[in-house]
Amino acid sequence: MRTIDVDPTPLAALAGALDEVSARRLESGAHRALRVLGERTVWNVSATDTGGVGVLLHGLLPYAAGAGVRVGWFTLDGGTEFFSLSTRLNHALHGRSDGGEGIGPDQRTAYERCLASNLAEVAEQIRPDDVVVLHDPATAGLAPELRRHGVYVVWRCHVGTDVPDEVSERAWAFVEPYLDAVDRVVLTRAVYRPGFLEPGGVRVITPSIDPLSPKNRLLEPQEVEDLLRAGGVEANGAPGPGGPAGASGTPRMVGAPHQTGDAPPADRGVPGPGDAPPSSALRPAVPYVDRRPPVHVRGGAGRSVVVLSQPRRARPVPAASATAAAYSASASR
Repeated sequence: MRTIDVDPTPLAALAGALDEVSARRLESGAHRALRVLGERTVWNVSATDTGGVGVLLHGLLPYAAGAGVRVGWFTLDGGTEFFSLSTRLNHALHGRSDGGEGIGPDQRTAYERCLASNLAEVAEQIRPDDVVVLHDPATAGLAPELRRHGVYVVWRCHVGTDVPDEVSERAWAFVEPYLDAVDRVVLTRAVYRPGFLEPGGVRVITPSIDPLSPKNRLLEPQEVEDLLRAGGVEANGAPGPGGPAGASGTPRMVGAPHQTGDAPPADRGVPGPGDAPPSSALRPAVPYVDRRPPVHVRGGAGRSVVVLSQPRRARPVPAASATAAAYSASASR
């Protein structure tokens, strides 16, 4: 396994983005979690530190650490075979037909062997009575051995389907034997619960967002204009210094279909010549400040703090999932 560093972010920063009642509830919940957890560490284990779960944990674990909770984060080591199986399981739990093949006894043997090797690398760091939050099917197979270590185990599944089918049932059958060893299962929606899980052992944490993440931060109109201009694009669509233009030299609005014959920008997701633009391409691009080191530019010259991306729906981020799940497991056992 690999260890991902978690730098604390003061909980007061998040409280400052909330109304007074919500801020008091957040502070009260943090104090309650500290009383329940005591000296325990809440470990999170995910397949990687990228993708949806990676975004969630990068955003929320620093708040838990800032509140005084001992937190740790591991990601899995594995080969192509393991991560291919993990992807198929995720797809199958969504009910996608392309995920149902190649999920069987042969894959289970390789899956368990990979997870056993991962756990052996960190077993000494995890103490009895600690809490381990496992994320998604890739990590579910760790639960039995962790339970034998005397820790509280929470399995957090971020995927599911409203209407189960043969494909999703095949994936649930794969993970079912491991879930006998968990103290709690946390789902995104109640309808995702499979029939073999008792309702009393399941908690639902509905999606939410981190209001302080760059892509969710509210921007004043002048700030939007400054960011666009820094990225080489005027807010009214005219190019700024070094701004994007087609091969013919014709100025092009970011987010609008580009001119026929122009090469599409390398990483902006703009359609190629002759392609029908997605509906999002008819709206302005969304600027945001990229705070990740190293800071870099995509989409134009200017100060190296601006990233221009096509508009997309904000990814749901369950609020305080690690702390809430840890509290639920510890308080009831």
